[in-house]
Amino acid sequence: SPQRAPMFRLIGSSLSLGCSLRSAVLARVHVAKMATFVPRKPSGLVYDERMEKHFCTTGTHPECPERISCIYEELQKQGLVDACTRVESREATPEELKSVHTWEHIQKMATTKDMNQRKVNAVADEYNSVYLNPSSNEAALFAAGSLLNITEKVVKGELENGVAIIRPPGHHAEAHLAMGFCIYNNVAIAAHRAVNEWGLQRVLIVDWDVHHGNGTQNMFYDDPRVMFFSSHRYHDGTFYPPGRGGDPTMVGKEKGLGYNINVGWNRSLMGDAEYLMMFYDVLLPIAQRFRPQLVLISAGFDAARGDPLGHCRVSPSGYAQMTHALMGLARGKVVMVLEGGYNLASIKASFAACTRVLLGEAPPELEESEFELDRYQSACASVRATVTALQPHWPILNKEPALPDLAALKVKDAESSDSEVDERRASSAARQQQQEQHQQQQRSTQASAHSSPKK
Repeated sequence: SPQRAPMFRLIGSSLSLGCSLRSAVLARVHVAKMATFVPRKPSGLVYDERMEKHFCTTGTHPECPERISCIYEELQKQGLVDACTRVESREATPEELKSVHTWEHIQKMATTKDMNQRKVNAVADEYNSVYLNPSSNEAALFAAGSLLNITEKVVKGELENGVAIIRPPGHHAEAHLAMGFCIYNNVAIAAHRAVNEWGLQRVLIVDWDVHHGNGTQNMFYDDPRVMFFSSHRYHDGTFYPPGRGGDPTMVGKEKGLGYNINVGWNRSLMGDAEYLMMFYDVLLPIAQRFRPQLVLISAGFDAARGDPLGHCRVSPSGYAQMTHALMGLARGKVVMVLEGGYNLASIKASFAACTRVLLGEAPPELEESEFELDRYQSACASVRATVTALQPHWPILNKEPALPDLAALKVKDAESSDSEVDERRASSAARQQQQEQHQQQQRSTQASAHSSPKK
């Protein structure tokens, strides 16, 4: 089982980046030392095989049952299941679902259990990117109810933090309909219960899924008690879900103005450096002033390297670093909830890395990665757009983020490269000189031996 670090260790984020990437990104990312709240109470884990009953009957599908089984098996293999306290799973009740969903939607999903597959398919066809079978509603009820169980225990202090290995995902589900592989909005239900039933005043939802959490955003768009943060591929509204909902100017309305935060990437291949830049420049300054009492992570791992839908480059270490940063909020009351992620190798490695951090391990150092100027400039533009939209509501943000001189960086990178070349040449010349000296010494020794008289 993982070793726990000492209580309240001061740990700086360990950004071990490549030289050229470090010169550009670390000039942009403020890496502040922060108190890491190491768990004193158990970390919880919830999982139920009955959620695997939701599967596609018409062929292979990226949102498959193996997504949760492979994560659970990986956590078992690493000893992380035994390191956690197992939380009982359960179905959500209709009353709990009604906190964010319409009665019509709840009833419609419930009726599918008594239909044959042909009729269930007809219901699924009414929605955007949804499949169903007669057991899908049962799986969705277990996903929502199991998350409620573990979140309530964290809120009430029975657990320090928790992980929910659940499916189907939820953040696309709207109040009145299923959408984007999602049936019920699991995280939204838990957040609503937290501020309406469990006595909290401030909940932060961090959605790092590569797709915008449209459903969650709409459910709390005018509610200042629930701050919603989403980082996602946006591409000016053309990436799924299409439309302007994920635009940085969507900052909330009425009392909720300033409590909805969108960072929309407009190109692919965003990785650890871009995500951590966004965390330190946008999310953390605001979250530290919002002072959440609970952090719910809508943890989609489809921005991970190798994901067939996300096409980004976040590493397990990158996700662990983000989890580590969030543990400095809400006195460590963090619940990580599976959303998307469709490369089985990526999601199990990433989920395990985050779980280790929640159990008290320091996050691993980031891997070296190659700096790409175009990607970096696009990321800076996305962060600037979000900061500009939010600055009237959060003056702590710099209206014009202090971007490095990219032209100078190019020169610096070139100079660095030239220096490396010169160093290699000097090293090669030194080795060649040593070899020549060694060969000359050998020849002198041989000549001396030939000239000496034999015994």
